Amino acid sequence: MKIALGIQYDGTNYHGWQSQLNPVLPTIQAEIERAISKIADHPIEIICAGRTDAGVHAYEQVAHFETQASRSDYAWIAGGNTYLPSDITLLWAKKVSDDFHARFSAKARCYRYVIYQSPTRPALFRHQVGWYYQTLNVEDMQKAAQYLLGEHDFTSFRGADCQAHSPVRTVNSVSFEIKKPLIIFEIKANAFLHHMVRNIVGALINVGIQKYPPHWFQELLLSKGEGYIPITNKFSGVGTNRPEYFGNSARRRGESNRSVHELHDCCERRRRSGISREASLHAAERQTQGEFGWWVSAAGSGSLPTQSGKPKDEGYITAPASGLYLKQVIYPPHFELPKLSNVLF
Repeated sequence: MKIALGIQYDGTNYHGWQSQLNPVLPTIQAEIERAISKIADHPIEIICAGRTDAGVHAYEQVAHFETQASRSDYAWIAGGNTYLPSDITLLWAKKVSDDFHARFSAKARCYRYVIYQSPTRPALFRHQVGWYYQTLNVEDMQKAAQYLLGEHDFTSFRGADCQAHSPVRTVNSVSFEIKKPLIIFEIKANAFLHHMVRNIVGALINVGIQKYPPHWFQELLLSKGEGYIPITNKFSGVGTNRPEYFGNSARRRGESNRSVHELHDCCERRRRSGISREASLHAAERQTQGEFGWWVSAAGSGSLPTQSGKPKDEGYITAPASGLYLKQVIYPPHFELPKLSNVLF
């Protein structure tokens, strides 16, 4: 028997969706498998529609598992939620046909990115939005986003660790919604590359502050990674040397910054105290974010290579994970999955 699940979660306290065993880190998948296994009375392996990164949220992730246990849909939901932490919720459960696959049956995925535009950082919902302090020209951002529509090679927007065999994706729709002080960007595509949405938002911000014109997006797509490079918003420890506000231009590599050296010192002190490297970086990054704001990133020393290995000195800072939501996964209607209804932002 195959069961499909609709799952909502706040990704703030997790190292992404996928289980991580070396070292063991808190993940969404591990929590759900633990909870569902208790209801099924046997170990469960769960497969999702798309793995989200650390700090990314989901209005409705879809996953499936196989079991011989006979339970009602309500029992899977109520029982599973009993064993889940408060930041993960099962929205629905449904018995599906054997040909259903949460990942391969999906026709499209829809993501939302929520920008909090304000001169001052948010105290409330600070882990649910991406803060930007300058005024953004949303009209220009809308024009730029139109270049994304259709089938393209998205090499310029893929993360350095992307393992996808092909960078070609088809974007079905893009839109903006303004609910001051929020700017909500929504994008739907057949599939996404690693860090693709966050890198797109990062580039859109550069258009929004009028550093680049809207047609720069066409140049980015055609360059296929040879003109500009996204710098992921995550400190990587040794080798990082310059945090930046998101939206500022990526400066020449090799510049030093006292606060980043302090971050490294903090990591080293915590390491000597017996705290793991991952925990040290997480704590140190939060301290740095408190000083610089949420739109912070770090660039490695020296020039970063493009896809061909040639060094480039220009780049743009990707958007942080806190504002990104997997909104919905779209399936063929014959599977008759429940419809998403509770969207806050």
